[in-house]
This record gives sequence, structure tokens and C-alpha cells, in this order.
Amino acid sequence: MGNYLVVNLFERSYCESGSSFPICETKIGNIGMQVCYDLLFPEASRIAALKGAEVLVNISAGIVGLEIGYNFFLPARAQENIVYLIYVNIAGEQKGTRFFGHSRIIHPSGLPTVECNIEKEDFKVASVNLEELENLRSLTPFLKDRRSPEVYKEIAEEFRKL
Repeated sequence: MGNYLVVNLFERSYCESGSSFPICETKIGNIGMQVCYDLLFPEASRIAALKGAEVLVNISAGIVGLEIGYNFFLPARAQENIVYLIYVNIAGEQKGTRFFGHSRIIHPSGLPTVECNIEKEDFKVASVNLEELENLRSLTPFLKDRRSPEVYKEIAEEFRKL
């Protein structure tokens, strides 16, 4: 658990928190970009999906010992937002810190489409099917169902005080 705190504090030493969630419109679809720690906040992925992201790309420096959390977060974010999630993680060792690698593409069902090696540099190529994504979104209304922004606003204001 101590490593988790160190990583979060380390990110803050060279990154500032953002205040928006831009979507990049590309030939291969609308992409929402994230950096490592963003994955732990479901709101970041949801906002990107509601703004039209079909693919979320998360670049990360996940350290050895924390990979079990990512094994839960990645499929959850893909499935709850009906997006492809491309997770790109450092592999190997840098300055005494080991990174678990295991980059992967997660299908909107939550299942991996392709996975790279664990703790070794690796490179794989895969395709995403945006037509299938559109069909899944029409069958599963997570992004349209029961939005209650007034409730979320109250929660956000309350927790801002912490």
C-alpha cells in the first residue's frame, strides 16, 4: 500500500491536475486521453465517454505489486462506459522501481482483446471495431440511462471540502 501513495505523490511532482477532458477526433474514432492516475477516478472515463470517446487511451507507470487493482479497473472502465480501453504501461525497471508492463486493449465487454507480456517490453497490434461498439451502445444504454447530474453536483461539492 505504501507504493501506491508514493506513486501518486510522485506524479504530482511533475504533473498538474487538468480541468477538462478533451476528445481527439481521428480517422480511427474519437479518442479520450488519460494519464495513469486518471484511471482510478470513474468520473474521468465517464465524462470522456459522454463527450463521445469511443476509445480511451491510458498511458501509465503501474508498478509491480499494484497490478491486481488494474486488473479490476481496466475492464470496469471499458464495460461501464462501453468503450475500448487501450492501456499502455511501462515495463521493466527504472531507478530501482519495477513496472509491471502488461499493456492491453480491453473490449467494451470487459474482456481483453490483446495483451502484452508482464514485466517485459512487448509490442502488439490489434483492431477495434467501432461498428460493434455502436451496436453495443444501442443495446446497453449505460451512457443514456438515469442521468441525475443534480445528485452528482451535490456529491462533488461535499467532497471538495476534503
